[in-house]
Amino acid sequence: MQVSKRKRVYMKPECLSLFVYGSLKDSSVFLNITGMVCPPKREAVLTGYAYIPSRNDYPVIHPDPKGIVAGELIGGLNEDVLRRIDEYEGEGYRRIQVIVECGDERIRAYAYIGANEEPQAGRL
Repeated sequence: MQVSKRKRVYMKPECLSLFVYGSLKDSSVFLNITGMVCPPKREAVLTGYAYIPSRNDYPVIHPDPKGIVAGELIGGLNEDVLRRIDEYEGEGYRRIQVIVECGDERIRAYAYIGANEEPQAGRL
C-alpha cells in the first residue's frame, strides 16, 4: 500500500458520514488516504446488504434483502475527504447513500458497494 505524503489535517465537523466495513475501519489507513486523523467512530449496522467474495480479497457488499453488514460509522467528513476515498476505492467500488443503524438511531450515510451493483430499492 502506498503511504500518502499529505500533511495531517484536522477538520471541523461537517454533516457527511461514511459507513465503513473493511480497510477503512483502520484509523491509520484512513489517515494515509485522507490526510486527516479519523474522527471518532461508532459501531453501525447496514441492513439489506451482504458481503460477497472478491477475487482480490477486499471486502465488497451487494444488495441482499436478508443481508446485514456490521461496520463503523465515521462522521464529520466533507466532500473533499470523500473524493480522496473515492480515488482510493477506485473503479471496483462506487459510493451510494444508505441508512445505517447506530443503536436506536437511523443515520443517513455514504457506503461503498461493488461498482456493478445496484443500490437496494427503497433504502432512503
